[in-house]
Amino acid sequence: MILRSCTMADLSLLEEWDPTGEMWVGDKREWLEKRVNDNAYYMFIGDINALSTPYTRVPATWGAIKVEPEYFVLSWFTAPKYRNRGYAIKMAELLARMVSPPCKAKINANRPYSERIAIRLGMRPEGGLLETGEKWWVSFWQ
Repeated sequence: MILRSCTMADLSLLEEWDPTGEMWVGDKREWLEKRVNDNAYYMFIGDINALSTPYTRVPATWGAIKVEPEYFVLSWFTAPKYRNRGYAIKMAELLARMVSPPCKAKINANRPYSERIAIRLGMRPEGGLLETGEKWWVSFWQ
């Protein structure tokens, strides 16, 4: 997987991957534009090798690092047609390697696959269930 910066040009790609709003709520253009223009966000698209054509890369995952004063927040998402192939854990691992501890991830309690990724990263739940149905996961790996 090769990471490249996520830009406004990727809006149609993200809309295709998430037509029902699993990744974001509200206006998708506004959601992406806010993050692209905010220096606290580093957003990436993970390109993988196309299975049918050698030397061709196709986008399969999205990831982000948000810089907070005392920690980093990691986020990841895999396009539905590329799920269950290890790309989400690869994206999460690459994000984790780019930052120093502590790191956090806010994960929906209805997404056990994302919780399994957090566990593989060495994260543990922190606090209880939020009103949004999410839990904070935190890691202090070295």
